[in-house]
Amino acid sequence: PDWVMQTIMLVLALGFPVVVFFSWAYEVTPEGVKRESEIDRSQSITHVTGRKLDRAIVAMLVIALAYFAYDKFILDPERDAALIKGLDQAETKQSLDTQKPVAEPVTDTASIAVLPFADLSPAGDQEYFSDGIAEEILNVLVGVDGLHVTSRTSSFQFKDADLGIPDIARSLKVRHVVEGSVRKSGETIRVTAQLIDADNDRHLWSETYDRPLTAENIFSIQDEIANSIVEALSSTLGVGELEVGEVEATTKNLTAYELFLQARPLFIARVNLDVADTLLEQALEQDPDYAQALEMRAALQTLLVNYGYSKISIDQAGRAGLEFAERALDIEPRSALALAVIARTKGGSAESLRSKEDLVEIIALFDQALAISPRNASALLWRGLRFLLVGDLERALDDFATCMQYEPLYVPCTENHFLVLAEMGRDEESRDAYIAALNLSTTKAEYAHFASLARLGEELVFK
Repeated sequence: PDWVMQTIMLVLALGFPVVVFFSWAYEVTPEGVKRESEIDRSQSITHVTGRKLDRAIVAMLVIALAYFAYDKFILDPERDAALIKGLDQAETKQSLDTQKPVAEPVTDTASIAVLPFADLSPAGDQEYFSDGIAEEILNVLVGVDGLHVTSRTSSFQFKDADLGIPDIARSLKVRHVVEGSVRKSGETIRVTAQLIDADNDRHLWSETYDRPLTAENIFSIQDEIANSIVEALSSTLGVGELEVGEVEATTKNLTAYELFLQARPLFIARVNLDVADTLLEQALEQDPDYAQALEMRAALQTLLVNYGYSKISIDQAGRAGLEFAERALDIEPRSALALAVIARTKGGSAESLRSKEDLVEIIALFDQALAISPRNASALLWRGLRFLLVGDLERALDDFATCMQYEPLYVPCTENHFLVLAEMGRDEESRDAYIAALNLSTTKAEYAHFASLARLGEELVFK
């Protein structure tokens, strides 16, 4: 207790004057303690006792120095670790007390997230390329039956995040994580990938691929990585036989592929769409039969007008989009995005009364696209909007909810979801979904459904 040290210091302080007085008045001699005045100076042994005191002082200083070093370099780190552990425990307890529960362990062994690969190129300017390879691997894994794969928008939000794999996995509610790196140098490429069991932070598989830099080799590496991951999950974890489809080379032109990879994140984020369109135009100059570039350019045409990147009429944009989509389908009849673009363009024309269209056929086109690519967020969004056009709110809501399940951070689906809930009179659900969207920054405050707020009596928020 604190009083012990205080008492010791008090006793020492009281005894100090006494010690000083006796050390001045008396001297220790071989015959015992005598008054200093009774001792012959020539017989004094103070020089001997002085040396003994010197040695004792030196010894005490050495001991003190050793203890200081022990305390500084051994005890201090241990105390710091204990303190941090104590703070962590306190924070955990506080988080529990404030209804922020610690994420439960993920029991679904067949769940996986693919994180954006690190760019290790000498100039550090190949982020689009490393992200593109990770996304291609994710797209392949999505097609594996029985494997639950987190969406791109969810996993890519952890790019450059200062979090460990277990923390990221808990946030994404997955058991496994794929991470890696890409290094382009001259005419060679090195891709490193690893599969991690986040439950115990153990590496289940890892591999490094060194190849000449060609489009064929890049698609081959993606195929090998995807198959290795599925094999590790099938055999090591006993989740059953999983089969992965072969990765097809969508182009043999490396420059076209790189231009496409630069355009894709702009298209997904709906930013700099004019730059994305130019990149795709350049890609098609390199490879006119590049179906992926054609289908994306088809989708971009009306978006350029809607988002203010082009001043041409919506009719002109629609015709250009249809032309690109039909060219894409001529090359790849199973182009889900091209089918969705055709359906969206016709649906938009019908909605604005620019032309007469058969809405049943339009819905059928969306169905065909989603049969090919069930997780296609654009097709789900656009079909949901067409259901809204004919007043089928239940099916529209289902499409937006499904879209959010696959792409939780996809803004258009999020906003339409809570707006449709409000139109259906499900005001409390709409408000909760709206607040959740605000917390995720997937909507803005002004997009609230005002009639719903009024019905709920949310006067301050409404005003």
